[in-house]
Amino acid sequence: MKFGLDKQQDYTIFSYQEPRLTSKEAPDLKSELKLLYEQGINNIVLDISEVQFIDSSGLSAVLMVRKLWSNKGVAVISGATHPHVVNIFNITRISKTLNMFVSVDQAVDYINGQLLELENQQA
Repeated sequence: MKFGLDKQQDYTIFSYQEPRLTSKEAPDLKSELKLLYEQGINNIVLDISEVQFIDSSGLSAVLMVRKLWSNKGVAVISGATHPHVVNIFNITRISKTLNMFVSVDQAVDYINGQLLELENQQA
């Protein structure tokens, strides 16, 4: 599985760099995401902009992001723009349960906004 990591002070961008996210690739993605979670990454962007095909196992891996980070920080999905992927996300209504953005920049802006809001609430 090819992927890229961009660790910043307040968030990490995990760029999944494969055209397919299926039962073959999903276990590796889940393992990598779990490892990041266990390493203490508080906020994550899962960039799936290169994904052209996703199946139910791939959806499960994407949903794992929300499950792991729901009580820890902010988790967002970016780049779900391929027509097949968009269609699957809409049919399954996953797009209603996840923070999804077209670009990584939009996802990072959202995380920064959430962190600023949290900081203001604590002040």
